[in-house]
Amino acid sequence: PVLLEDILNNPKAAAIELRKYIGATITMFNRVLGGACIVAGCTGRSDLLPRLLELTESPSEAVATHAKWAVEQIKLKHL
Repeated sequence: PVLLEDILNNPKAAAIELRKYIGATITMFNRVLGGACIVAGCTGRSDLLPRLLELTESPSEAVATHAKWAVEQIKLKHL
């Protein structure tokens, strides 16, 4: 298994690990990282906020957008 924390913290290694299961096209590391941000937002886990906040500054527009969404979702769940 690949843990959510592993994907958020080391997306390239996680993408390589996931390729065995879901193929190379889907596991391009920015896609994996963006998807992990969405999952993180859905979990509501506030322990992931520090990393998600870092990712809001990602050079990848998609990753930054997904990270911002995740941060907002987690904040809403913890009001």
